[in-house]
Amino acid sequence: MWTVQSLDTYQRRILTVPKYQAEWDHVANEWLEAYRWMADRMLTRGMPLGEHAPIWSWQHPQSLSHLQSVYSSDAIAAHTRMALIEFTPDHDFVLASSYSDFTNLWWAIKEGRDLTDFDRAVFALDRCEDEDIQVVVPWLMAGEINKDNVKILTLRSVHEGGPTTEPYSANKSMKPT
Repeated sequence: MWTVQSLDTYQRRILTVPKYQAEWDHVANEWLEAYRWMADRMLTRGMPLGEHAPIWSWQHPQSLSHLQSVYSSDAIAAHTRMALIEFTPDHDFVLASSYSDFTNLWWAIKEGRDLTDFDRAVFALDRCEDEDIQVVVPWLMAGEINKDNVKILTLRSVHEGGPTTEPYSANKSMKPT
């Protein structure tokens, strides 16, 4: 699986602790209610999330094409650099769902619509293409990360060819290009 985190979070938190758990104050305001909805589903399924936010990931790296819709136009215009982290969870606390249907949920929250039918739609993976599957986990353990395959993901507009990746190096400048 693959998760995208800020370079600062990767360098200052994920690399320095044996068990990384996301904080709610790192969730963008526009996604906060949708993240809370997903956290509630995780807790209902007995996942030990505690007071932490879910960590979003993708089942396949080709799913990263969705990034253009997740980040703000300002972040894309600034060529924000993120850490693209490959990991393999060594636990069963994973919850897979449809990114497309989750995005529909996000719009329903923004528009104040009823959310009753979204549990069935968001978790109906039998009608999902592999690249549409997103996965949330409660934490990242240091031993789960494939440190040899961490990449720097630079956000770029579709007109600039979309996001680009390059190998991560702890010694390389992390300033936008």
